[in-house]
Amino acid sequence: MARDDIKKKIEMIKPSIFKFETDIIWFIALQVFLLHAIGIYGLLTFNYWQNWITTIWIIAMYIISNIGVSGGAHRLWSHKSYKAKLPLRILLLICFSAAVQNTICNWVKNHRMHHKYCDTNADPHTSQRGFFYGHVGWVFMKEHPEFIKKSKQLDLSDILSDPVVVFGERYFLLLQLFFGFILPTALPVYLWNETWNRAIVSQIFIRYMITLNAVWSINSIVHVWGTKPYNKCVI
Repeated sequence: MARDDIKKKIEMIKPSIFKFETDIIWFIALQVFLLHAIGIYGLLTFNYWQNWITTIWIIAMYIISNIGVSGGAHRLWSHKSYKAKLPLRILLLICFSAAVQNTICNWVKNHRMHHKYCDTNADPHTSQRGFFYGHVGWVFMKEHPEFIKKSKQLDLSDILSDPVVVFGERYFLLLQLFFGFILPTALPVYLWNETWNRAIVSQIFIRYMITLNAVWSINSIVHVWGTKPYNKCVI
C-alpha cells in the first residue's frame, strides 16, 4: 500500500492550539522536567577542567550510548541494515542499555510506526502536532488511539526471535539501571578518585540529558529544516 493511501486511511485531526490532543502523564512529565532542570544547571556550572578524565568519560559514555541506539536499536533491529553475530548483539544490547531509552522492542515499534505512518496520528512523534511534541512531548503524553490501534497490527516477530532482544526485554530494568547509571557513576569514583557528587551530576544528569536530546532531535530539528516543516500553529 502506498504511503498516500495509508495517510488517507488515518484521520488527520488538527489539534487545538488551546489544549493537547492526548492527556499528559504527569509523573513522567515531572521526571523529564527535573532531569532537564538539574541537567541544564549541571551543564552550565560543572567544572570540566577539574578532572579531565571525568570529562572524557562523559563523552565516552555519550558515544557508547548512541552506538547502542543508532547502531543497535535503529540500524540493526529496526531496519535490519546489517547482520550481527551473537557477541556484537550482546555488546549492542549493553550499549543500548546505557542509553536508558526503554526496551529494544518498544524502540523498534515506535520507529517502525514512525516510518510506516509518518506524520499521521499513528506516528508516535508526528510532526503534525508541533516541534515540542515531536521533540519531547510525545514522551510524557498518552499514546494517540490511532497509534495504539495500528501498533497492534505491527509485526515484531523478527526481533522477538532474537534471544538477545528477549533477554533484554526480560531484564531491561536491571540492565539499564546497571549500565546506564550505576556503572558509569561508580567507575569514576573507584578508578580515578572522582567525587560521588561530580560523578552523579556528570553521568546521570548531564550525559543522560544530552544523549536523550540528541536522539529526540532527529524527530524535531530535522523537521524544522527538512521538506516537511512542523505545523507552527500547534503547541
